[in-house]
Amino acid sequence: MLTAGQKYQRNGKATPTPLTAPALADLREVTDSNEPGSANISLKGGKAKMSYWWASTSAADFENVATLILGSAAADPNPTAAGAKPGIIRKMPIGHPRFPTLYAETITDFAGLGKDFVKEGSALQVAIPNFPQYARYPQYRIDIEFANRMYFLEPDPGQPGSGLTVSSLTWYDDNGSGSDVTKKCWDTQEYYRWLWVAGGPKESILTAKQGQNVLDTYPSGTLKAQAFNDFPKMPMPDGTVVFHWFEVPYSFVRPANPVSGASWFQLFQGRVNQTDFGNWKAGELMYVTISPKPYNSPIPDASGNIVVLCDIDIICMETKRILNDPAPAAPAAGGRLKNWIAAGWNLQPWWKDRQFHYAHVGDLTGTLGLSQQVPSWKSFPMQILFSNPEVTLPP
Repeated sequence: MLTAGQKYQRNGKATPTPLTAPALADLREVTDSNEPGSANISLKGGKAKMSYWWASTSAADFENVATLILGSAAADPNPTAAGAKPGIIRKMPIGHPRFPTLYAETITDFAGLGKDFVKEGSALQVAIPNFPQYARYPQYRIDIEFANRMYFLEPDPGQPGSGLTVSSLTWYDDNGSGSDVTKKCWDTQEYYRWLWVAGGPKESILTAKQGQNVLDTYPSGTLKAQAFNDFPKMPMPDGTVVFHWFEVPYSFVRPANPVSGASWFQLFQGRVNQTDFGNWKAGELMYVTISPKPYNSPIPDASGNIVVLCDIDIICMETKRILNDPAPAAPAAGGRLKNWIAAGWNLQPWWKDRQFHYAHVGDLTGTLGLSQQVPSWKSFPMQILFSNPEVTLPP
């Protein structure tokens, strides 16, 4: 069995590159007195089928035409080289000609036709031994199934039709020395495509561990408080968010040579967003963990390596707490580190006024310096989760 990094071979030799790669114009729609295709459309989604003729030119074109139809996703094969792409290198799937929000999802049939077939050496070897030869036909009928997707598709940055950019992002870490540590990461904007956000408010009732409630009663028309045997309670404006990220290189989860010793998903568990991200202000989004679902792509990369992809559920918690005291609004004021966000999850309720206040390590005498008053949750840039952990960080 091949492992990651091993290459497919054809008859003991590297796979040759075809002289001319297949183009979309090479696919010719199958027509008849009754249309061979069909469509099933509703407001909740849709599917469609179409058939095309394709003339094969070389053995390697079978993989290339499949990629042309279905698209592909890969990490940069040279992550430490100058100009390496920190995002995902994607090829877009083709869209349906009548319903352009439906994209090619499956090739349901790939059948050769015509008696003038030729015998050729076997295709890329996955297992040895395999059949040494196969028949290549002059024409192939390719049946394609199209479907809608819950997420937005967009070409790579710099490609026609793309509005994405890749830039460096400066952020501030805390290494425990009581000072800011300036760092940089990549902002790939991959969170704008192949991603769907789910979740919402979640029932969360906070109960005090001490104190009690009282009942207002009016015997003989005079107010008299009566003991009520229950602790005070307060609803919290919290919820759960899941970022469903599709067709991601598995090396983003299990990198072979991460620049910081581990994947970003592992390094930053339990931190809140340092800057605004999507609909969340700084400190309102806490990254918890991920749930990846890996699978092998049926098409190897240009070097013949197995491409392992995955769909990732990025699980987070959200909150919408409003700071009652304006003084701590500037996190760096008076020596407080820029990594410490006086907002969101670092706000806790005070039972006396039922308002939210900035909570952190400290003492009532005020002798502990601000650079030592660590909050419950440190911060990080959420954008870093959507970059390749093997690509060299920006200078």
